Amino acid sequence: MKFADLLTKTAVVELTHPVSGEPLGVKVHLAPDESPKLKAFVREQMLNYPADLSEEDRTDAVKLTTYVDKIIAIERAILGQRIVKIDGLDEDGIDFAEFAEKLPPEYIEQLKTFIADRNNFFR
Repeated sequence: MKFADLLTKTAVVELTHPVSGEPLGVKVHLAPDESPKLKAFVREQMLNYPADLSEEDRTDAVKLTTYVDKIIAIERAILGQRIVKIDGLDEDGIDFAEFAEKLPPEYIEQLKTFIADRNNFFR
C-alpha cells in the first residue's frame, strides 16, 4: 500500500431502514476528509457560508429559516461531493449532489454518523 492510498481510501456504508434497521441494499461509497477534491470543494463552500444572524434577526422566523436552509444546503452539497459511488439503486448516472439534496433526513443522519467515526475510513 502506498502512503497516498491512506489519504484517499473510500469507505462504504449500507443504508438501513430508519425504523426496522433492516439493510436496504443501497451502499454509499464516501471519500475521506483528506480527499484533495473534497477539501477544495469545502473551501469553496465555506465562502458561501452565511454570516451569523444579528440578535434581532434571530427572532425573525423568515430570516432564521432562510439562514438554516442555507446551512443545510451547504452541508448537503458537501455530502454530495463526498459521495464517490452508490451501489444498489436501479438508476444509472446518479447525480450525487441531487441524491444528497433529496435524501430524507433519516438517511442523512446515518451517513453523518458513519462519517463522524474516523475508523470507518481505515477498515
